[in-house]
Amino acid sequence: VASTWGRPETQLIELATAGAADLMVVGTNRRSGLERWWLGSVSRGILHHAPMNVVCVPLPDDRALPVERIPTCRRVLVPTDFSKPGNRAVAFAYGAARHGGEVRLIHVLPPAGGFKTVDADRDQRQTKRIKNLAARLQALVPEDALGRGINSRVEVVEHVHPAMAICQTGERFGADLICVGSRGLSGFKKKLLGSVTEAVLRRSQRPVMVIRA
Repeated sequence: VASTWGRPETQLIELATAGAADLMVVGTNRRSGLERWWLGSVSRGILHHAPMNVVCVPLPDDRALPVERIPTCRRVLVPTDFSKPGNRAVAFAYGAARHGGEVRLIHVLPPAGGFKTVDADRDQRQTKRIKNLAARLQALVPEDALGRGINSRVEVVEHVHPAMAICQTGERFGADLICVGSRGLSGFKKKLLGSVTEAVLRRSQRPVMVIRA
């Protein structure tokens, strides 16, 4: 128990840094829009400024919650765009999965042609591209995954909105945890470029682990 003036996330980050924490775990009520802007968010502040990895656990609803038991991660979803932050999250996903569990690696690919008329050549190119991307995902599976008793599956998902695709796949997969990389964008740059990671945090009903690049 610590008493302090000012924002609580600042004190929490200082305590975690002083304790050499590898990971911070915070709850989030997934406020959005004006409510988040006016009230602020401790979890949002921690995500923006903490130097270590962060897990955000969403509050499911307003009903009385049962006594929490220590969760085990049997199903871990890890999306990657093949960037350094995305690929770095893969190893952490396998570290979080228990023996006998499954890690599903996904890549979100924009649909070919949208609502345009059928084009056999375009569809063939898209099919070939999906096969190549699936092979790249398979290459990211750690060599000792099977030795740790962890199964792997790769999937290329076609969708125009990556964050929505990730959340929908998490629900379909029944993920116990979604593990995502973060480039650590902040301020104007993040507002300009947007952030798939932040969108996943807002939308997901599953716990999300954010891995710092």
